[in-house]
Formats: sequence, C-alpha cells, structure tokens
Amino acid sequence: MGGESTQRATEEQESASRRRVDSRERLVRAAMELILEHHQPGTDPRKVFAFLTPGAVAERAGVSRGLIYHHWASSDPDEPEPFTNFLHTVTERLWQEVAVPRMLDEVAEAMPDNLSDLVTALAAYELDRLTGPDRAEAHAVLALSLFGVSQPKDTGGTIERLGELYTKLLAKLGREPVPPLGIEDLAISLMCLLDGFTFNEPALHDEIYRPRDWEPSVKHEAEGQVWTLFAIAAEAIVLRLTRPIEEPRDPEE
Repeated sequence: MGGESTQRATEEQESASRRRVDSRERLVRAAMELILEHHQPGTDPRKVFAFLTPGAVAERAGVSRGLIYHHWASSDPDEPEPFTNFLHTVTERLWQEVAVPRMLDEVAEAMPDNLSDLVTALAAYELDRLTGPDRAEAHAVLALSLFGVSQPKDTGGTIERLGELYTKLLAKLGREPVPPLGIEDLAISLMCLLDGFTFNEPALHDEIYRPRDWEPSVKHEAEGQVWTLFAIAAEAIVLRLTRPIEEPRDPEE
C-alpha cells in the first residue's frame, strides 16, 4: 500500500509539473500569436500594448489570467511586475526565432566564397527577411523594445549561434577576426547594424532597398551583385573587423 501511495503521489506531482509547463508555454505562444497577427499588416509600434494585455493573452491561451502572475511573479521587490517579466520572456522567444537563421548549415553552404558576392548575398538574405514571413517577428521585437521591454537578459546563446554562422562564412573567405576582436564581436556588430536598418525600414523602405552604384573594396568579376546601403555598411564592418588568414610560417625558414 505504501508503495502504491508513493507512486500515486509521484505521478500527481509529475502531472502538476506538466500542467505548469503547459500553461506557461500556452501563455507565451498566445502572446506571440497576438503580436504577430497585429504586426502582419504593419501595426504602429506605439500601439503594441493596445492589444497585448493580460486578459487578451489569457483568453487566447484558454487559461486564467492569474497564471501570468503565478508563473512570472517574483519575491524580489526590485524585480519588474509579473506582466513585465512575462513580456521579457515573450521578447526573448521572439528574439531567438528572429535573430538567428533557422538552418545555419544550409545558409552557410549556400553563400558564395568570395567577399563581394558573400556580403551582397548575405545582405539580400537579411533584407528579404524584413519583407518575408519573418517581417512581423522582427518588427514586433522592436515594438516591444520601444516600450521598455528590453532584449533578453541572456543573449549569449543567440550570439554564440551567430558566431557559428560567421565562423563558417569567414572560413570560406579565408578571413579571421582582427585581434583582440573575436567572432562574437563581429556577430554583435552585424546584429546591431541589422537592428538599426530593421527599426528604420518602414520609414526609409525605398532608400534601404534602392540599389547603389558602388565599387566594392574587394573587386570580383561576378555579375548580379546588388549593393544596398545595408550591404555597403556590412562590407565596411567585415573589412575593418577581419583580415586574411595568415599562413603559418615554417620555423626553419
């Protein structure tokens, strides 16, 4: 009997734990759905909280709004309010889904192996994400940031994954970060560059996407390169923060 009672108690605890995780995830996903629905047509960022309320999120998730306060409350008086903590979690999830390409290996493999072609191809890839399926996610993150919902506290994972992508791309180019800078410094610089273009894209759409008559710093005979302002700025960052990999010298020379 004692064994059965213990097993039943354990099963009940596991079931309760699954329900807690499930309700947390349902709330986060519900908030993301609301955000993306409202940003698909280009919602004014200043109206982000006109629809993202505890009641609206809970209704979409099909749970009690009290669960937001239950899951995201803190005993630390210096911590933000529960709903603000909740929005930090939502922003972090959006950030993770927007900032890092979903298929790093495929992206790296598809990129050219010379600097001019790679920069223009990568710039076009990123700008396409601003007008494609990821547009709502990218602008939603910026809208939340405008209202004081900061980027996630732990961006280390995002930077690390971007670093993996740029390590693969630099290897194709035969380049490396200029010491004392590392691959993560390059990832941060290019991420911040894209953030700035993303933020201003609605107002400066035509200028951001307009091709420029630009002579690349590293010339290449390829055709079809399209130099936008983002590509030109990205080229400057890559050239300044990286250098050709030096061949190791023979110690006997």
